[in-house]
Amino acid sequence: MHNIILTVGSCSGESVLTTPGDIRIGDKHRIERHELLGGSGLNYALRLLRAGFPALPLLSVGDDRLGHFIQQELLQACADEAFPEPLRQLIARQDFFSRHIVTPHTTIIVSKDTRTIFSEKIQGVAYFKQLVERRLTAIGEFPELQVGAVMIGHIYSDHPDVSPGAAGGITRSLIETYSGRALIYANLGASQLSLGADFWEPYLPMVDVFQLSLGEVRTFFRNHPAVRSLADIIHWFRERHITAVITLDKFGAIATYRDGAEGVIFDWPFDLESVVDSTGAGDAFAAGFTATLFEHPGEQFPGFLRSIQAASIWGAYA
Repeated sequence: MHNIILTVGSCSGESVLTTPGDIRIGDKHRIERHELLGGSGLNYALRLLRAGFPALPLLSVGDDRLGHFIQQELLQACADEAFPEPLRQLIARQDFFSRHIVTPHTTIIVSKDTRTIFSEKIQGVAYFKQLVERRLTAIGEFPELQVGAVMIGHIYSDHPDVSPGAAGGITRSLIETYSGRALIYANLGASQLSLGADFWEPYLPMVDVFQLSLGEVRTFFRNHPAVRSLADIIHWFRERHITAVITLDKFGAIATYRDGAEGVIFDWPFDLESVVDSTGAGDAFAAGFTATLFEHPGEQFPGFLRSIQAASIWGAYA
């Protein structure tokens, strides 16, 4: 039996344009350009595979040139014989793709400590639910594989504009399916967080770790004017026995574990000159956290504390 980590979320091509000065619209700027791959589900999978953890991605990926390039990168990352053969077979299959989805491309402009993101609207993303269901069925064809952890990232099709009447449906289904059966790490994206704290309140106690950044906290609690300070936020999570990690720049974290009896956990940020892509660093933090918990299952608070420390290193040096 082989335990694997499911990583569910987005993928994209990324052009990162870096300039040392301020961006002024209408001016010319000298830049450094880097072509990368990104998206939460892909970021998790590649980082985990390259660190030796058996990750199987379920991505909003199209049957197109960029989608096939992403598939080849994943196959290269799991080429080591230490990975179970069914894992490679599942990544290599044609049902890795959706023929309805067009794999998107994102441009990130980095200026000093700020970044501006231009993302394409994903064509066919409403079909992602079908792709997830098909891939989960495919996993069942390999009884030697067992899902030991599930990472839930940004799922665009959970946005109410994409799935009216079924917003948050994929995330909710994953939580309900794997709660009590596998470790669940939720690092939700804007599409899910826009639904707000009241929507997710019944589901977050079923999640092992809920990660969000300080900026995402504002979106999550936007309909809770009484939740303003960091103390208010921690109190809200503690009252509901939700284990939450709030990530900080460069790349520390504040966390509360279940009912908060262990106190507030503060992991001091690293003294780094710059973070090129704080989204990528946040995904690396999540991958490091999950990897450590996956490697030491069943541990309680000491394992949680160790995981935060490991995740900060993964995030800081993403």
